[in-house]
Amino acid sequence: MYSGIVHCADLGHVPVVVLVLEGGHMTLNTAYQAIKTETPVLVLAGSGRAADFIASAYEKPLVKA
Repeated sequence: MYSGIVHCADLGHVPVVVLVLEGGHMTLNTAYQAIKTETPVLVLAGSGRAADFIASAYEKPLVKA
């Protein structure tokens, strides 16, 4: 779905980044798909909903069970 680079006939390869501002469940899916393909994801913490959810999860330390 995402490759981190989009091919445009006139421009060749164009770098891609996913920007998360607010958003809902589809935004979470879009960010997840981008991360799976190593496409950079920029999250604006404080913009609400999905962006805040991703930002808070990123800030929490990983706890090994």
